Amino acid sequence: MDSTPQLLVIKYKTAWEQHDIRLLAEIFTEDIVYQEKPGVILRGLPELEQYWLDNKEKQRNVIFTAHQCTASGNDIELLWSASFFDTKKKMQASIQGTMWLRLDGKKIGSLKESFNIVYNEPSL
Repeated sequence: MDSTPQLLVIKYKTAWEQHDIRLLAEIFTEDIVYQEKPGVILRGLPELEQYWLDNKEKQRNVIFTAHQCTASGNDIELLWSASFFDTKKKMQASIQGTMWLRLDGKKIGSLKESFNIVYNEPSL
């Protein structure tokens, strides 16, 4: 299998955990279509960068784990989980999800994800 999917997942992990907006241009095409959840579709790299900047303010201590990455041609399915502290809700968040990605060359041209998020009260 081509190493492109694995390299993109590693860069995605780094970008989210470190809130490194500069890496997004290495991961996504300029005209990326990013469906974060039903009804929330981001179009273009500038809109995606703003979304990630907003998340930088409300997500702390992000840990992203890719569990299974399956690639077929230009299509990738990624099973993943993540956790972070939500500074707005002042709660720990745990997420499990699936991403469906379509490659455009060596970058992601579209991404659709589905996830379940659970918030836990901080323990004293």
